[in-house]
Amino acid sequence: MDKICMNFGKTENVRGILKGIAGFEREAFHAALKEGHIEGAEAGSVKPSLFGIEIDFYDFAKMVHTFAVGLEEVKKEYGTSPTEAELKDDWIADIHFEKTQAAYGERTLSGLVINPYPQKKKPLFLYTHATQLKKSLVPSSFFDIIVELKEDIENLIKELMEFEWNIFEYIKHLEKAWKKLQETQLADHLEVIFLIFFAMEKGYSVVMPDYPGMGMDSKAEHPYVVAENLTDTICRFAESVIVEQKKVENWNNELYVGGYSQGGYVAMVVTEGISKSTLLKDSLKKSWPAGGPYSLSEAMRKLMIADADYFCLFFLPLTIRAFYYCCGENKLFSPESAFGENGEAVFKYVDGSVIGSEADKGLLAFTDGKKIPSKLLTPELKELLSDPNGDNDVIRVLIENNGFATYPKELSKITTLFHHQKDPVVPYENAVIAQEHLNVKIEGLEHLLEPKNMNKHILGFVHYMLYIAAKKY
Repeated sequence: MDKICMNFGKTENVRGILKGIAGFEREAFHAALKEGHIEGAEAGSVKPSLFGIEIDFYDFAKMVHTFAVGLEEVKKEYGTSPTEAELKDDWIADIHFEKTQAAYGERTLSGLVINPYPQKKKPLFLYTHATQLKKSLVPSSFFDIIVELKEDIENLIKELMEFEWNIFEYIKHLEKAWKKLQETQLADHLEVIFLIFFAMEKGYSVVMPDYPGMGMDSKAEHPYVVAENLTDTICRFAESVIVEQKKVENWNNELYVGGYSQGGYVAMVVTEGISKSTLLKDSLKKSWPAGGPYSLSEAMRKLMIADADYFCLFFLPLTIRAFYYCCGENKLFSPESAFGENGEAVFKYVDGSVIGSEADKGLLAFTDGKKIPSKLLTPELKELLSDPNGDNDVIRVLIENNGFATYPKELSKITTLFHHQKDPVVPYENAVIAQEHLNVKIEGLEHLLEPKNMNKHILGFVHYMLYIAAKKY
């Protein structure tokens, strides 16, 4: 297990950054860019990405502001972290990063451990990440970046946390910082960066597994939303990490599970697996699946067959490919059965060799230039998916892999769903249907800061981080 320690400065500054940007409007920001108030940048020149969705730099700044300032608002509503009293304003936050791996038969799974305040015993948060189509863009690859660029990244994050606020000067500074993030490839790991701030604020260790079929296991197929495959592999990975944490005696025997988007789905099925693990079940305290496609057979099936634009064109072929290769090469999901003469080419775009936006651009060649997933399908598969009675082998596979399909009722009392009601990528209906099956609560923070032009799926993630950071667990 490779390890590295980084220093991120005073914890008080993690909660204080960007506290004046709320009143700075988009038009004024772009005017400042155009008039040269922000050095070396042009309006719209910087395009951050989160979950494969490009966002305007102004929205990125607002997102950071939401996390930094919104935390105080959420704490008033939900209370504060029990560890906060221990995190003094002058505490220097040393964080140990560990690139870990676990044997799984002949395969090796990898992941990242974020361990703040390593001298303290603390809970462990198993976090499963959102969809990354490219197999190399996994949490553990963040470790490789910080090993190479440790000093640069330390200085960058310290500057972000400690810079004195002045609206034009700070935006100028953040613009430069974002460009530095892009140069260091940290822009591909925004989710990890938010989890670093969560770990510092909450005082938890965070374990982020690379999914099977990704990272060190990249020669295998990625199961995406194949429940049994994900549950088995990630539970074994979690057991291996727990054994290591017990050796160094900085775990307090409390385990929490969460994840966003695809990771929300994975968190749900993995929670069920953990509840059956002899090693882990007694430590499981809470599960927070968020923004996940739990309802494959209803909510997500509607997106598969709809004659309408959808943000992630690659979602449908990635799902079909996973069902084909990870469910015994079921001929109903073969490239030819699903996508006809274009089948192999469509499968190639979702084999993990390119990022999501590149896959979507390539797939447009098979949809008449429109981001309508159903245009990829053969008439035969579309007819099966459209069956109003849901009585065929294709829909049965979707039903079997619903996130809540076999979720034990006794886990409902420790499970809370989180979902943005206006999520255009993973519809809120997923949470509603899961709630009906599981009798659990759905949380959301739609009343908080809402940049108008910002994708609500991304905002849902930021709000989710705020919510779990502020809860009294």
